[in-house]
Amino acid sequence: VNADIAWSLNMPLPRRYDMLHCFSHGTGYMVSHALTNYCGINIICTFLMQAFDKYVYLFNALRRSKGFTGIEMSDIYDEKNLEKLLFSIDKPVPFFCQIRDPIELLKHALARSGRWESRRLVKRYEFNQECSFDDVVHPLGTLLYNHNLESLKGYHFPSLFIYALLLEKLEKNIKEIAFLDTKELNSDKIISIFENIAHKLGFTPLKEKHKKQLQTNIFSGSAYMFLPLDFYPNSSYKISITFSQRNENLYDLYEELMGKKNDNIGLYIDKTMLQGFRKETFYKSSCEYLKDFIHKLEQRFMQEDSLVLKLDELMEYFKNQVDARKHIKTILDKEVVAIKRYRPDIVASWKYYNEFEKLCKED
Repeated sequence: VNADIAWSLNMPLPRRYDMLHCFSHGTGYMVSHALTNYCGINIICTFLMQAFDKYVYLFNALRRSKGFTGIEMSDIYDEKNLEKLLFSIDKPVPFFCQIRDPIELLKHALARSGRWESRRLVKRYEFNQECSFDDVVHPLGTLLYNHNLESLKGYHFPSLFIYALLLEKLEKNIKEIAFLDTKELNSDKIISIFENIAHKLGFTPLKEKHKKQLQTNIFSGSAYMFLPLDFYPNSSYKISITFSQRNENLYDLYEELMGKKNDNIGLYIDKTMLQGFRKETFYKSSCEYLKDFIHKLEQRFMQEDSLVLKLDELMEYFKNQVDARKHIKTILDKEVVAIKRYRPDIVASWKYYNEFEKLCKED
């Protein structure tokens, strides 16, 4: 059956999925998704798609899927057809839900409002020693931060607050359910936390060697808008500046060049090319160039962070804007209750949400 016809006939999706991975923007999904292969999960990604497009993509992908397959449910933009999409999910399966303090979610979205469309702040992704830093990276301020706090008075943030709807409409499909709070990613116990979730839901646990990559913060300094970059000492060698990798075929030059460790990014070269690179006449000058480039890049990350909306600024806005408080509270009252039903302990641990609730009691 053609997927378009299946949609028009209200046919359920092929029942070849074993898990639903539910998340909202800002909950660490990009990091956990990068590790799904290590967990033996074939994840079908429909990020930023409308409901009909999600259905068609899932319908076709599931017909080809093999092994433990997860389908993701995230952003809710197309509310008109969303219920129809959710109705097509009729198999009882485990749910893996990534969540976060909702005030932190708002800060995450507003801090980069107006910058998502560009995604990048670089002029070129490949460069050599003839390129200055300014030849590669746009000047600070080319794309200004637009915090758009006024949206807190009327916008419903459908990409952030998804659980009131998902858990209500898909309750009959919940075979098991597990929640991961974003702050747990930075816990020393994250591997054991993931192990418990994996055993509960039926996929392969991560190992200790994956901890560094799991805790990589690609949003620190808006790094995700700059990386990856590829430096070419000459036509025979490539060194990639990118996020922390778990690839046995790559060697990280970062610590020996910079004299310190970096938990977020590295300078990766193919191990088979390393010894040859060290023997080249341009090795020393390449290293000096990279040290200077990385120093300037990290300075830029710090400048970017200084411009990002702060949680204290957001809370101050809520203190002074009754309309914003009341609007967001109408959303969170439903959203948080849906999560609290399963994990009241996580809700109780949300610092900024609970401060927000205290503010609302004054209204």
